[in-house]
Amino acid sequence: MISTQQAIDHLRPYLTDNRWDLMHDILRQRTRFLTVITEELYREHNANALLRSCECFGLQEMHVVDNINEFAIHRDMSRGAAKWVEINKHRDVRQCIKGLRNRGYRIAAAH
Repeated sequence: MISTQQAIDHLRPYLTDNRWDLMHDILRQRTRFLTVITEELYREHNANALLRSCECFGLQEMHVVDNINEFAIHRDMSRGAAKWVEINKHRDVRQCIKGLRNRGYRIAAAH
């Protein structure tokens, strides 16, 4: 297995300077300072719209609690956002919140 730096060093000659700069600008804008927790979304288009929104705002991860309504990614609806957003699935919202608090997150909720 090669390291991330080795992969970057190998691929760098194949990128134009503009593409290289664009890639770095985009990566600098991604964040883990904010995340989203969703619980039991039952409409697939809403779930995938939320995933697209997370990607659009540069969120690196989202958390899904789906005991009853499975969170399903649909390629046509998600438009590739799942490639860029880490989706963490949980069985219990309290445990999800506890884990995020342990990582230093403050919790704000809306219904």
